[in-house]
Amino acid sequence: MQATSVKTTPQTSSSSYRVKHLISRVTLYAMLIGFSILFLVPFLWLLSTSFKQESQAFAWPPTWIPNPFWPQNYVQMFELVPMTTYLINTVKIVALNATGAVLTASLVGYGFARLRAPGLNVLFAICLATLMLPHYITVIPLFMLYSRFGWVDTHIPLWITAWFGGGAWNIFLFRQFFSAIPRELEEAAMMDGASRFGCFWRIVLPNAKAPMAVVAVFAIQWNWTDIFHPVIFLNSRENFTLALGLTNLLGSRVTYVGPLMAASVLMTLPMVLMYFFAQRYITEGIVTSGIK
Repeated sequence: MQATSVKTTPQTSSSSYRVKHLISRVTLYAMLIGFSILFLVPFLWLLSTSFKQESQAFAWPPTWIPNPFWPQNYVQMFELVPMTTYLINTVKIVALNATGAVLTASLVGYGFARLRAPGLNVLFAICLATLMLPHYITVIPLFMLYSRFGWVDTHIPLWITAWFGGGAWNIFLFRQFFSAIPRELEEAAMMDGASRFGCFWRIVLPNAKAPMAVVAVFAIQWNWTDIFHPVIFLNSRENFTLALGLTNLLGSRVTYVGPLMAASVLMTLPMVLMYFFAQRYITEGIVTSGIK
C-alpha cells in the first residue's frame, strides 16, 4: 500500500494565509472593542447620572437612560459654587503651564542637542536623573520658598516652575527630536547671517510640531486634573481651580450628586475631546523623538 502525498499549491497556501490573517484581525478588533466598552462604561455612567435626579443616581440595577431627563443639574452646579470662577482660574493656569513648558523645554532641549561644552553630557545625565526623584519630596522646600516670596494663596506656584526648563521628560523629548534634524539646515542659515537663536526660532522649532503637541497635551492634562498642588498652595475660594472646586460639592452632611456629576462631566469632557483630536500628534511625537 503506497502512501499518498498531498501537494500544497500556491493557491492553497494563499487561501490558508488569508483565513489566518482574517481570524487574527477579527480577534484583535474584538478584543479592542471589548476593552473600549470596559473603559467607556464609567464615563457613560457619569454622563448618564449627570442628567438624573438625586433619587435615581444610585438606583440598583442602574438605569442608563435617565427618566425623567434632568438637565437642571448643569444649572444648579453654577448656583451652588462659583463654577465660572473656577473654570477661568483653571484655564489661566493650564495656558501658562503649557506655554511655559513648550517654550522653555524646547529651548533647553535644543541646547543639549546642538551646543558643545565641557560637562554638558554630565549635566544632561543629572537632568534625567531627576526623573527618579518622587515629585512630592520637593513640595515642602517649594512651600517654604514660596512663603518667603509671599506667593502662597496665589496662582504663581501653580505655573512658575513650567517656565524654568519645563520638566526633565519634556527636555529629553525635545533633545531627542532635535538631534535627528540635519545640522546642514542650521549651518546654511548661519552662513546667511542667522544667529543661533534665529536658527532655533525660525528653522528648528517650526519643524518640531509633533513634540510640541505632546508636551502641550500632557501639560494641559496634568494641570487640568491636578488637585494636589492647589490643595497645598491655595486657601481662598476665589482662587480655587476646577478640580479643587469640585470638593465644595462634597459635604459631611449633604452631597449634591447630580451637580457633582455634571461638574465632573465638565471637567472630563475637554480632556477626552483634546486627546481624540491630538492622538495622531501624540503618537508621532513620541515615535519620532525616540529615533535618532
